[in-house]
Amino acid sequence: MQDLAFKHSIQFAETREAIMGSALARFFNSSLCFVEDNERRKDYDYSLYSSRYGWCFRVEQQDDYFIRDMQSTLLIELFTYALDGKNNGKLYYTKADKFCYVINHLKKIILLDVKVIKEFIINLEHQDLLQVYEPSDHQAWRERWDTNPTCSAIIPIQEALLQDPKHRVIDFEQLNISSNYDQLQFKRQNYN
Repeated sequence: MQDLAFKHSIQFAETREAIMGSALARFFNSSLCFVEDNERRKDYDYSLYSSRYGWCFRVEQQDDYFIRDMQSTLLIELFTYALDGKNNGKLYYTKADKFCYVINHLKKIILLDVKVIKEFIINLEHQDLLQVYEPSDHQAWRERWDTNPTCSAIIPIQEALLQDPKHRVIDFEQLNISSNYDQLQFKRQNYN
């Protein structure tokens, strides 16, 4: 997972984070700070803060290219299956305060409180109601996608919004995001 395609996928992700982070900073009349330390980049992607109003939150951004309506589901990464074993996924290792879920087909973002969503997923798991997605053949996944397979919680969007009373759903138009943002999607077939 260190080939040219993987490196380009990271570059596309960083560009999307720069665009979305800047747009959110303008929207919230705040400042933007990216994590420059490679070791800490896994903690969160960027932070938004206002010294004038005394608030700050760290953001973990995830772009989605599958959701086609707000009645769909979100996938929240629980675990990653590396060659050396099972590791905690974003839900458990992130130090972010907010998930920024970018729904490209709908030209919307959803901001959700990480602690609220984590608690929601844990409660579903305790009630034996949590649905998860995990590929059955990990090696085939690695060969096809050049990434480690994950186990992800499947959460209905509407349930997630109900759980987090401070959620935000913001249209690309409100953020002045260009209509060509989706061109920053990494397309693996260009490297096969």
